Amino acid sequence: MHVFTTHDALSWEIWHCRYGHVGYTGLQKLYDQNLVNGLEADMWTPKPDCVACVKGKLTPFNKSATCTRKVGQLTHIDLWGKYNTTSLYGR
Repeated sequence: MHVFTTHDALSWEIWHCRYGHVGYTGLQKLYDQNLVNGLEADMWTPKPDCVACVKGKLTPFNKSATCTRKVGQLTHIDLWGKYNTTSLYGR
């Protein structure tokens, strides 16, 4: 007796989000080389631009910026807002 189970393969977009917004090229490599057990992607789904990734890569443009000469005069920080999904540790 053979038992067959079926489950739907997930879209590339869902895998992109689940793997921390890794690029589609990286996801394709994981899939093609069978590097992740259970990564079953629907090959026919699109690989759309991710709004969060695009916004995260934007750099502000400030025409009034001045050159700095001393260490510590200019500080760059990368902030990200609160996530809607609870982490594994409930934070």
